[in-house]
Amino acid sequence: MKNPFKKYSQINPQCENGFRQIANSVFKAIMSANFTVGEYKVILSILHHTWGFAKNYAEISASLISQDTNLHIRSVKRILKSLKSKKVIYIEKNGRINHRMSRINKVMFNKHFDTWEVEGLEKLTSSIGKQIQLMVTCETVNGDLQDTDNWTCESPIKENINKIKKENSQINKISEHTQAVHFYCDTYKTIFDVKYDFNKGKDAALLKSLLKTFGLKHLKNIIYDFLNSDDDWITDKGFTISILKTQANRIAQKITKTSIVNNEECDAPKGYDPFLATGKTPSQIQLENIKQQATCKLKE
Repeated sequence: MKNPFKKYSQINPQCENGFRQIANSVFKAIMSANFTVGEYKVILSILHHTWGFAKNYAEISASLISQDTNLHIRSVKRILKSLKSKKVIYIEKNGRINHRMSRINKVMFNKHFDTWEVEGLEKLTSSIGKQIQLMVTCETVNGDLQDTDNWTCESPIKENINKIKKENSQINKISEHTQAVHFYCDTYKTIFDVKYDFNKGKDAALLKSLLKTFGLKHLKNIIYDFLNSDDDWITDKGFTISILKTQANRIAQKITKTSIVNNEECDAPKGYDPFLATGKTPSQIQLENIKQQATCKLKE
């Protein structure tokens, strides 16, 4: 089907220029919940600054959300307070203030929508409960819940899990090199508010080399640390992939030392995304949680 408006447009958005991953169940919950227009805008802004950069929380000020949504800063503060009371978001104060004298807090979107205190989710949450119950009552071959293809009963939850598997296989088709390129360019655009001039020859080769050395998970943390650096030499030379290549070993060493000081098991310091530490997508985690709940029920 052709888009009749394309010939009048001056833009052509593509996934290669950045995209957002969100679990289908959470997306449906956001659509179903009776939020105000302002609340929808603020939620989208929070998701942009957190999940949009593979983080489960971000340091966000009311003034930043105001810029994103064109809402007055007083309205943003009121909406943040409302969403927090409804358990849709969690806010942790850290005492920092930006140059506009707006408080910068740690903000996290609560993906566990069954804990939201919002109207409009009754049908969605009851449907999930029925699906889990159907999973528990299904007979399995040799009691194995891992192999969903051997289930002897037909249920919506089996179809849902197979759909999640299909989505994950499609996500995994995106090469790690492409993911690293998207992560660098998206993070650069958010921090500096300009598009990074990516060189498909030199920059691509350097990222490929870094990816081979550190792996995607650790490289994302190095990129994030590099682009947020206040080092005078880096600032003077520019936040390019060429400079990243010269600083990667030092940054990786700093991240590892921070992890040891904080007594953390993962190789990323505090403040980095747990999804990066586990290497799993939200859909994969959702699938594991469903299976775990069913296993617990069977044991009971």
